[in-house]
Amino acid sequence: GWRPGGVGEGKGTGAGGETVYHAPHGPGSSGSGRADVHVVREWLVDAVAAYNRQVEEMDVEARLTGVLEDGSGDDGVYQVVRGGLTVYTRAMTEVARQVTMHCRERGELLSLIWNDHAAVLAGLVDKLERLWEGSKLVAREAHESMR
Repeated sequence: GWRPGGVGEGKGTGAGGETVYHAPHGPGSSGSGRADVHVVREWLVDAVAAYNRQVEEMDVEARLTGVLEDGSGDDGVYQVVRGGLTVYTRAMTEVARQVTMHCRERGELLSLIWNDHAAVLAGLVDKLERLWEGSKLVAREAHESMR
């Protein structure tokens, strides 16, 4: 998990065995120095690697092929896409917070740009999912009519 303001810095292990990332915040620290950037970068690299492993384990291509053939199955593709968006949103939120510590206006602008960008992507994913669900229904009906 992400725990800015933790004791020490870098990676550690939480009570449940999970990896915990600590930013080196101390009394009077703004939480926006180079070490904080390093912690966010390290977290992002690990989070993206975990996300990519999830995509590989899911065997997206096989799931999509099965769904297209007979309209059945739980593809879960859109949940995976949303998971990726969540990873990047967490990282960008922290970077925007750090930028805001130095210049409020830049941080707010960065947040506005990211939030609008993320909203556009989420909207597209929602639209694609609705289209996908429609195509699954058509495939299911076609498959049943061939029986």
